[in-house]
Amino acid sequence: MLLTSAVMLSCKSSDDEPIDTEPGNIILYQGHNICIYYDKNSWTFTRIGKIENLLQPELKEFLNAGGDSVEVMLAVE
Repeated sequence: MLLTSAVMLSCKSSDDEPIDTEPGNIILYQGHNICIYYDKNSWTFTRIGKIENLLQPELKEFLNAGGDSVEVMLAVE
């Protein structure tokens, strides 16, 4: 299932296309979920950004991957 490799937040809008994700990708899924990927996946997404300069283990720790909850604040510049 998708949630095994992403943290999901709420959003609106969509411009989906088939893509392959990699750790750090921030994508819009089904027009209303923001997903921050810590692993690879292939699906139809809207690419909206990327977290850079973190290796996969660091990204998983940052996102509390596998934990009960995650709190992330995103800023648009």
